[in-house]
Amino acid sequence: MKMKSFLVGLCVVLLAAPSYSAREFDNIDDHLTHSAELISGPPFSMVCWYNVDDMATDGNAFMSQASSSSGTLRYALTLARDDGTANFGDRVSAVAQADAGTWTAATATLDSTINTWEMASGVWVSTSSRFAYLNDGSSNENIGTEAVGTGDRVWIGRLADSSPNWEFDGELATCGIWDVALSAANITSLYNSGTGVAFNTVAGGDLIHCWDIAGDADPEPDSIGSAGMTVQSAPTKTTTQPAGVSCTSAAGGTAVLRRRHTQ
Repeated sequence: MKMKSFLVGLCVVLLAAPSYSAREFDNIDDHLTHSAELISGPPFSMVCWYNVDDMATDGNAFMSQASSSSGTLRYALTLARDDGTANFGDRVSAVAQADAGTWTAATATLDSTINTWEMASGVWVSTSSRFAYLNDGSSNENIGTEAVGTGDRVWIGRLADSSPNWEFDGELATCGIWDVALSAANITSLYNSGTGVAFNTVAGGDLIHCWDIAGDADPEPDSIGSAGMTVQSAPTKTTTQPAGVSCTSAAGGTAVLRRRHTQ
């Protein structure tokens, strides 16, 4: 009698686990730069994970788009005072400024905490409405009208206008730009109780740029678009980013179960 033998094998393949990391910015001249406009105007949203070392500094900008020939034309996600002025502040602020007059800013209602990973979000709904969020709450709306003109560069860790300042003091990790106004529910999903998620899992079809700021490359790659960020000065690599945070879900480690059947 002819016998048939069957060998059934289970093969578990472990893909490489992600290397979660960030960069430390020195509050002097460390920053990342892209020399082109990435935001044409509202609606759009900026989100950055950060760990601030010192809030007794001028500005602490997470991300900004501005004009290299103007000191008064900008969008910026930064830390600011609770009155919206960006001097020695500890509250997440979404800034819009169109001219030499006073800028408008939505400022979160709670203070940031030093030496703690937190998430800053700015949502520019229109020229007359913007929101700022600390983590998944503490939101506030500003309704001042600012029709900001064209910028020509986007920076991370420093204000990108003609008189660069507001240098960040601490660690910055994953930062992204969406070309829609994220909802409060979107912000809650991104924060995920403090552990974070891959940015492309929340309104992923509208995520247009994202940088993991892993500290391994110059320029820092844009995981969604093509706007790599050139490293200026020497923001150093660290390894303390929240474990769930990344630009894309593909960055995570996965266990793949495969069944092999031979006769």
